[in-house]
Amino acid sequence: MTERHYCTRPFEFFETYDDGSIGFCCPSWYNNYEIGNINDNSVEEVWNGEAAQELRRSILDGSFRYCDEKVCPHLSTKTHCVQTLHQIEVAGDKGWDLVADDIKNNRTILNHSPLQIQFGYDRSCQLACPSCRLEVIMEGGAKREFIIGLQDKLRKEAFKDAKTFTITGTATDGTTVTEAIAGPGGSATVSTTALFETVTQVAVDAATAGAVTVGSGTTVNQTVFAGRARLRGIYIVNAGAAGDLDFKNGSSNGSTVMKLMTTGTAATADYPDIPDEGVLCADGAYVNFTTTDVTAFTVFFN
Repeated sequence: MTERHYCTRPFEFFETYDDGSIGFCCPSWYNNYEIGNINDNSVEEVWNGEAAQELRRSILDGSFRYCDEKVCPHLSTKTHCVQTLHQIEVAGDKGWDLVADDIKNNRTILNHSPLQIQFGYDRSCQLACPSCRLEVIMEGGAKREFIIGLQDKLRKEAFKDAKTFTITGTATDGTTVTEAIAGPGGSATVSTTALFETVTQVAVDAATAGAVTVGSGTTVNQTVFAGRARLRGIYIVNAGAAGDLDFKNGSSNGSTVMKLMTTGTAATADYPDIPDEGVLCADGAYVNFTTTDVTAFTVFFN
């Protein structure tokens, strides 16, 4: 017997378009099904409205009757957001514990806010890529005020379950680093943008339902030399994925002075060209990289 699959999107995802309408997915993937509009209703009324409930019923009963399997790549391949209940339960880093509980209890009215919110209401961009538009769009005047209104409404209504975590620690050069990040209502993993060598404190602005765990990811920051240095050469042993070695001046969060890409071919070696005069790191040389992108490397400097 084939195990049933479920789509997590109607239980976790919420996207706002530039007219205030709401989507749970790419519109064409579920035949432009209309969820609601936050101009006409509150975020809660749309999130748990009848249209949203009906879409969730179609997932819970396995019919997927509003979805187009020929168009949706996840439904056709049973990947990404289309998973079995067991796969959803064990995906602890996505905050899907809430989704799994909703599915097991056949809930169409959810007791939690969206876990992911995508802000698609501002189409402003200095580029005019033909895949998206035929001219530069920069919203202003009444349209800009309308967009700000949507943003304020989302901030007040859609983030009621979110908490702010303030991380304090040190960078590789010993300086203090502090960053505030928004945490979801569930048990999802969230990451900082700054890089920490040590974490000395995690403060949260409201009580959490369970323990908060702080750990390291695959991104590493390393000191090459904590003083004036001129990079002269580097020997790289590649890993199985392509990525960057990002050399910084002053600290692991400083300005990039050189960026080298690994090839992604495991167990091969590279000796990239560096300018004859070298690359100066006047305030100290540091490097950031991802452990899946490089097996080892040696930096030559003076």
